[in-house]
Amino acid sequence: MSGCSLMANAGEEKEKEPVKKENYEKYEADIETKVEKFDKLSIVMHYPETPNDQIDQTVLDYVNEQRSEFKKDSYERVKKKGISAVQELHIDYDVVYEDSATYVVKFNETVTWGEKRKAFDETVLHFEKSNGKKLSLTHFLRSENDYEEIRNYLERTFERKLSEKELNGFTYEGDAFTFFAGNQSVRVNKQEHPEWFKEKFMKKRSDMTERPGSFHAEKEITEIPVTEKMLEEYPVAVMGGPHPKRTEEILRVLEKNDRKAVFFLIGKRVERYPAAVEAIKEQGHAVVAHTWNHRLPERLTEKKESEYRERSVNLLSSITGQQEVLVSGDRVSPEKALINRPDWAGESEAWVKEQLVNSARSNGQLVVSGLNENTPALLREVLLELKDSGSREKDTGREESGAERLAGM
Repeated sequence: MSGCSLMANAGEEKEKEPVKKENYEKYEADIETKVEKFDKLSIVMHYPETPNDQIDQTVLDYVNEQRSEFKKDSYERVKKKGISAVQELHIDYDVVYEDSATYVVKFNETVTWGEKRKAFDETVLHFEKSNGKKLSLTHFLRSENDYEEIRNYLERTFERKLSEKELNGFTYEGDAFTFFAGNQSVRVNKQEHPEWFKEKFMKKRSDMTERPGSFHAEKEITEIPVTEKMLEEYPVAVMGGPHPKRTEEILRVLEKNDRKAVFFLIGKRVERYPAAVEAIKEQGHAVVAHTWNHRLPERLTEKKESEYRERSVNLLSSITGQQEVLVSGDRVSPEKALINRPDWAGESEAWVKEQLVNSARSNGQLVVSGLNENTPALLREVLLELKDSGSREKDTGREESGAERLAGM
């Protein structure tokens, strides 16, 4: 491996088989999360990974374009306007509609560059499941004449002309289409205009694929902020996750090396992968309600921050059965160790390993990403190196170091 990064990126190596028709109904998508933390930039992108490579490529092109534009705009804000505050790009998503043939995803884009400077946008992508083709409005219509009929109908309703971009800025919801123009929206029910739509879209569709259930607390839950002393008991910190594959691999490494870790978890991912959380607890590791979707806390209103925290805490309590749930604090979080790690992307695995070992020796704590595909292998090698170095230090009669505590000597 010529280069290695230890930032959060999930599932890039996954190989997919072509989707067979009988599997369209079981279109379970994984959650992909990319996190890049720099001194003055925070980039967090959540997006789906489906069984269709073409859909995944289109989605990846979209998020990479958003990332590229954000970094360019950030540079301009610093250069021309002297912006010194941390700038944030956050992309989240919801599957707003899905049936056996169609997959509709809405992305929510948030950009902030100061306490009161922010911008919001939404992007809705429609896909055909069978071939991964990105769908426009014409895909649903009988003819070009119907396209013009809808245009005329909408322009009369909105009382103004619509651009092609606005006309295709719709959301398909199964029974209806919703169109947007500025702050206005119009819902067009298919049954009220059957003459416009292709026959196959007039057939009754199955309900949306069942999503992960909501978890509600039945008893009062006590939130316990993480302290430095607590972290000393779990000198390995795993940031992000859970992940359907990566978490299991990390747990195997920890078990083999007889080490305990504290897992700082993302609520959105916990909701999708509760079994991975159960596996963490079964092996005696600690779990922390770290964040719901990785927004910068200082850019959230107190109400929204409290809502996210309560949602994450209730979710973890419901899965683990704990009435006392660890929560991240502003002052105590190993996440700071991930700052600027995106710069490691072009470095060799040996170089990255050396940085992790040095950091663990100086801080007495090894901080790794719970999502990166390189983490399990690096974790195994770093723990071995720390164990060997800890043995050497112990033989010399030195005072116990952070590395020795980490290695369990």
